[in-house]
Amino acid sequence: MLSGIAFFRIAITLSMRNFNHEVNRKDRRVTMDLNAFYRVPAVYEAESFESCVPGIKSVFMAGPEYQGKETRVFAWYAVPETGRTDEKLPGIVLVHGGLGTAFAEWVKRWNDRGFAAIAIDMFSGLPAKDGSYCGKNPPERHEFSGPDPADKYKNVDLALEEQWPYHAAAAIISAGSFLASLPNVDADKIGLTGISWGGYAVALAAGYDDRFRFVMPVYGCGGFDTGLKLVPEDASAKKIRKFAELWDPNRTLVNAKMPILWVNGANDPWFDVFNWNRSSGLSAHSYRALRPTMVHGQHEGEIPPELEAFAGTVLAGGEFPGFDKVLYNRDTNQLGGKWHSEVKIAKAEIAWTRASGCWNDCLFRTAPARLNRENDSVVGDLPSDWTAAYLILTDEAGLVYTSKVVFSE
Repeated sequence: MLSGIAFFRIAITLSMRNFNHEVNRKDRRVTMDLNAFYRVPAVYEAESFESCVPGIKSVFMAGPEYQGKETRVFAWYAVPETGRTDEKLPGIVLVHGGLGTAFAEWVKRWNDRGFAAIAIDMFSGLPAKDGSYCGKNPPERHEFSGPDPADKYKNVDLALEEQWPYHAAAAIISAGSFLASLPNVDADKIGLTGISWGGYAVALAAGYDDRFRFVMPVYGCGGFDTGLKLVPEDASAKKIRKFAELWDPNRTLVNAKMPILWVNGANDPWFDVFNWNRSSGLSAHSYRALRPTMVHGQHEGEIPPELEAFAGTVLAGGEFPGFDKVLYNRDTNQLGGKWHSEVKIAKAEIAWTRASGCWNDCLFRTAPARLNRENDSVVGDLPSDWTAAYLILTDEAGLVYTSKVVFSE
């Protein structure tokens, strides 16, 4: 049992805002023309693209100018048929990872969950003609492509509007505006999810556009100046610092007002558990689903069951299960915390590692933790030489709800 600890619960306040409103945000290092991206973008026909999934449509959306020329962003989108003209459906913007593009089948996955969905190519590329998972890597570029993401670090001294992260965030925000304009879409119930680099991008967008009702980064996080492995070893330290100052979501997540679900594996080789943990603690309403092991990939990033559950809970005005506070007791060498859940919790575990020096691809072991349902507490024992640990709750359906990661030093 934990004693002498004041626990508290963070309640989610869900705002009902129209997706076409204009907002005044406090100044940031990077200034974006948000009102321009809040407007419904001009759209253009995407000739010769026909989805392998019936009902999924293709489109080009207008993006910001690049080198004095117009840009266009490719997207697949669809609104499920309900048979009722007066029914409004929630929506979601889908953002791929570093080896991906826009995928029509990803749109279908969320359509089947009752969501209108739009999947964009944030790299200014083109997907497979049928929207399948067989697109080129990197995606083929086109005459209206924006900045090349491969140049993101070396281009940090260019005008902000000439840099890839600016265009990526703009594409995400504009995609939300476009989706909100479609018939039968509830403009007040649109969220975001992104995988890997897409997780990074939606975390960045979350700090700029508070119209999104929920955000779910999978794998992706900030930490470009604190050791993320995906930063090239031969990259200029000066340019990496500049990139972090301009485009690291850790600089802007404090502005994110919506609930955010952070999904990852403690063994992730790219977005390590140290930097991921730091990013997930910066926004006001963060929830975590950190499995001890999780494969890094597009398919694996689409399927965690916590994603659909989180979106549904937030949009219904409920509170997603999680931890209110977690503390380490040095005297007993235990990690404990208070939790809340509207669903029945089947078991509790503690996860820990002895890794040190590098947090990529860490082996986390698990052991049963003691779950007290009367006072909503959980306590787990740690080995003497632990270096990082966290608590895991699992419900009867197998969904996991985890605490922040606590480090011994």
